[in-house]
Amino acid sequence: MSGGRTGRRGSGKQRYRPARDAPLHRSGSGRIAMDLSERTAGAGVVRSIRGRRRVPPPASRVQRAIRLLALDATGRRIGGCPRHRGTLTVVAGVRFDSEADAWWLPSRQWVAAWLEGARAYWPLVLRDYRDRVGKYYDDQARDSPDAFPLMRPTRIVVVVSLLRAWVFAARAEVDEVEVREMWEDPILANWDTLHAPNLDSQVRAVAGLSSDLELIDSEDVHQLAAGTKGTLPTSVWENRRIPGLGMFGWDLADRHDLARRLNEDFAKVRGYGMNRARLRELAGEFGILDAMDDEPNARGLKLEPFIRELLAAHGFEVEKGKHREGEQVDLIVHRPIRALVECRWYADPVGRAAITELIGKLTRDRPAIVSGIYVSMSGFTAPARTEARAHARDRVVVLLDRVDVLRLLHGQQHARELVDERIDELVRRYDS
Repeated sequence: MSGGRTGRRGSGKQRYRPARDAPLHRSGSGRIAMDLSERTAGAGVVRSIRGRRRVPPPASRVQRAIRLLALDATGRRIGGCPRHRGTLTVVAGVRFDSEADAWWLPSRQWVAAWLEGARAYWPLVLRDYRDRVGKYYDDQARDSPDAFPLMRPTRIVVVVSLLRAWVFAARAEVDEVEVREMWEDPILANWDTLHAPNLDSQVRAVAGLSSDLELIDSEDVHQLAAGTKGTLPTSVWENRRIPGLGMFGWDLADRHDLARRLNEDFAKVRGYGMNRARLRELAGEFGILDAMDDEPNARGLKLEPFIRELLAAHGFEVEKGKHREGEQVDLIVHRPIRALVECRWYADPVGRAAITELIGKLTRDRPAIVSGIYVSMSGFTAPARTEARAHARDRVVVLLDRVDVLRLLHGQQHARELVDERIDELVRRYDS
């Protein structure tokens, strides 16, 4: 009989008598009020019950470990220490030689196998990542190399404690994997640290990591040790790389591409979108133009439509300039800014007279909101730059040289951002 309501036969009245294997708390009309206080005494926990006291048999090692992981009324983790019987202590720093007999603590042999597996696993992750990017995101990686940082030689730093491992990555000269063992560190092997809002910064500070290292992964070591039940984690590392089922390198590449697409979509909303497919085509056309050294006039004529397509690939609304009496303008930009654009590819840098001429076109019955953009593949003389700065209070003229054009062509900077940057330089000089 498992326990329940018993009494004398025919008495009509029953009284509650818990069986030996029945729990201390039962719901219903036979509920026993329980004193919430618990105190350690000898081999077990004594619970005070109304009118009765029951001491359970000595707890097993697993039961004692479970009690260690119990939470008190304030939500803090508590556990009894044999050296301080009769008190409750907070389990904070975790150690290999813990006297709590915690079943989730790994052995030193387990740790050695984990380290060996980590050093062999992360180079494979880099290989899987690069295979994935090369197969599916090759064009995107060429257009946005910063979006796929692990395509370059990478330094992997693994910081590990008895509770958790953190994996950081940064650019390096060659691929390398470093494991920093901090198994019993008083901060990283502390239960409270795992829930700290500034966990990332704490790990960086304790491990002495540089700011260029980016967190790419983390895992709970104590749960992994508990899941393997004391066996070596070799099979755990092997099971992480199952083609078609679980490949962290593939997942990381997909994650980086998703972040790239989100950034591009957000840039479009802000007015900084680019047509990278068109930029790749224009890069090929630029190579042809750049090789036309023996045909300078023909190259100069082709520069104007090239710059028009380049600005259009950056989301600008551009039209070819129209001739009118006493004036000729190469291009006119309507959106997202309003500007007149002049394009030149001379053998020598553009001088002051050309800048003065453009300023005259701007001030000729055009509103003050219209700016000037002068593109010179051969650069500008010092007097030309001085002339542009001198008239900045009346009309802004932005000077773009070959380096700027190549930045726009390779998608390293948006044209609107570049123009704003040059205008900001003109604004800041009044503060000096």
